[in-house]
Amino acid sequence: MNDMVDRKLTVRGNNNLIYLADELWQFGIISNGCYYEIKLAMELQKPVRFFRVGKDMQSIQELNIDQLEYEQELENECDMQKFQKELECYIHH
Repeated sequence: MNDMVDRKLTVRGNNNLIYLADELWQFGIISNGCYYEIKLAMELQKPVRFFRVGKDMQSIQELNIDQLEYEQELENECDMQKFQKELECYIHH
């Protein structure tokens, strides 16, 4: 939200939405914040699905775990191979 709203408030609001949702859909490149939202959804045993962003409905495609893209900052902070293995186990359990 371009820092127009306190970051902690935004995180709390997003987390509340995850608690209320039936499943989590992730669109586009995974950022640091999205990573933690995915981890929360997994803790809550919610289905998690990933999609490529597109300009129209036909270009939006569901992605496999090996097709996911991450922001460089997140790749520098976390072990993405470990995370992908966790996702693989979680999604195919």
